[in-house]
Amino acid sequence: MKKLLALLFLISPIFTFAAIQDDCPQKIEEVRTASEKIDDGFGPIVNAVATVLFWDPFEAIGVYDPVVYENKSVVLDGNDTLSVGVFGDLGSKVVFGNCTSFTDFSKGDKLVINDQLYHVDVVQSDEEMTFTQPLNSKLTQAVIMKPLEKPILFIVIWLVLGAIFFTLNTRFINIRGFKHSIDLIRGKFDPPKNDPSIPNSELDRENSEEGEVSH
Repeated sequence: MKKLLALLFLISPIFTFAAIQDDCPQKIEEVRTASEKIDDGFGPIVNAVATVLFWDPFEAIGVYDPVVYENKSVVLDGNDTLSVGVFGDLGSKVVFGNCTSFTDFSKGDKLVINDQLYHVDVVQSDEEMTFTQPLNSKLTQAVIMKPLEKPILFIVIWLVLGAIFFTLNTRFINIRGFKHSIDLIRGKFDPPKNDPSIPNSELDRENSEEGEVSH
């Protein structure tokens, strides 16, 4: 009897661990339609273009931080949580999760945990990832949030430089011709409707047809 109780005591953590794992909701794989599969095919191309157009060169060279702060605290982008049930030790760069989906993140992503900003370095699995800096506090059932960012996008810089170039190249025609464009819209240069000096196009067409018959 004592041996049976000892055996049950030894194997009880296994059942407990299995029960914890079973508490995690199962991921439901949805059947993808043909249009969604086509979108998946073009996804890498679109992501590559977006990476260039929505790249922040000022952040890349370290002269601008796009993260918004208020009273030295990171401002969150809404109240939606990216992940819950996150664990980690003080001073460690590795965090763990229970029923999490860390693979949704990628290298360089910015995450907020306990009002502290962290950058993702490596994502090992759905339940383990590494930050570029150590944790400032011990994490127990922590929540991951998204910081609010206001980047200076490359596409915006490109459009501003293009506008400056063409403004100089055309000698400020967009400024010099502004009043003229307003006059055109107002009809200042439209010919008078009853001006006898302007031939009637319909009458000219009829006369030309009669002339062709007379010949």
